Amino acid sequence: MSRYFYILIFSLVLSRSIFCQDFQLGFRWESNVMRIHSDFSGTHYRSMFDALQLNAAYFPVHQFGLEARVGGELSDTYYSGFDLGLITKYYFLPQSPNLYLLGGIMFHSNAEGGGMTFSVNENIITMPAIGLGINAQGPFYLEALFQFGMNQDIASDTDITTPNWTIHKTKLDWILKLGAGFSWSL
Repeated sequence: MSRYFYILIFSLVLSRSIFCQDFQLGFRWESNVMRIHSDFSGTHYRSMFDALQLNAAYFPVHQFGLEARVGGELSDTYYSGFDLGLITKYYFLPQSPNLYLLGGIMFHSNAEGGGMTFSVNENIITMPAIGLGINAQGPFYLEALFQFGMNQDIASDTDITTPNWTIHKTKLDWILKLGAGFSWSL
């Protein structure tokens, strides 16, 4: 009797039709605008255009999904490295099933870099994120994701014109990510 019970439980857990309305795999390309602030050089806006992410989404019910994103940022001195994100999607308008809200947390492993008077901190940046997306046509979608940098240190500038060589920290204020991607149901 117990053997049949375990076979039944195993079958139910692996059955996608019972527990999961949809499972999707895809990729996305994004362009970013970030705001950084340094007491040495002031506030700056920087843009980056080559971020690529792979994503896997699980939709246990029609209006709600969980998505994992893995990728990298390659274009900026201050913000370059590996990304990992855990995002929830919520389709909030039943009459328009293409619009959805995004919310979650993004982790960025910043790559070390710099030169004689400038250095990029090698650290993990944790950022809460919110956004809005639209399924445009078939597997194609567009998203805008706003990430809060929470004033985390990402770099240091050394002012060598002062007698004591003053070190100034550069902090990340926020990042706006505009992305386009493709996602297919399995």
